[in-house]
Parts: sequence; structure tokens; C-alpha cells
Amino acid sequence: MDTNKSYQIIRVAKKYYELHMGQLEIAQEEGVSKSTISRMLQKAIDLGYVKVTIDAPVESVKEMEDQLKQTFHLKEVFHENSCCRRRRKRTRHYKKNKT
Repeated sequence: MDTNKSYQIIRVAKKYYELHMGQLEIAQEEGVSKSTISRMLQKAIDLGYVKVTIDAPVESVKEMEDQLKQTFHLKEVFHENSCCRRRRKRTRHYKKNKT
């Protein structure tokens, strides 16, 4: 890959990830299609220019449930998956331990 293409991929990635510009806006500035921008962003990841990490505060739902049980002295915690949010409101149910 030539140097100019590498610079363009890095420039596009910076606009998208650091400046939070939309793909359409970047495409207009760069004079290319939105799908080309999408491919460039994927190429930036593939080439290691961009690394995506997720720093989740809780490692798993199970761990969060265990923390809730311990903190609030609960016998059971039921958590409805957030993927169902569009269909109905997310609910949580708690059963209190008898003391």
C-alpha cells in the first residue's frame, strides 16, 4: 500500500474516531463514497491503526447479580436482557431473603 493511501486511511480514522464525524460528512470532505469510508475504517482496524477496546465496569451479568445479592441480602436476582428493550420495558425482579 502506498504512503498516500495509508495517510488517507489514518486521516479518515482520526476524523471518525477522534473527531466523531459521521461517515457521510467524511466522505464529502474526502471526495469519496460513504461505502469507501466504511471500507477505509475497516482497513484501519485490519492494519492495526485502530484498536477497539471495551472497558466494562462489570465483567459479566452473573458477577453483577452476585454483587446485588450480597449488597442487598437477596436470595435471587433476575435480570431481563437489554436486547428485549424495544419490545417492552426492561424489568428487574428481586426476592428478599427471609431474616
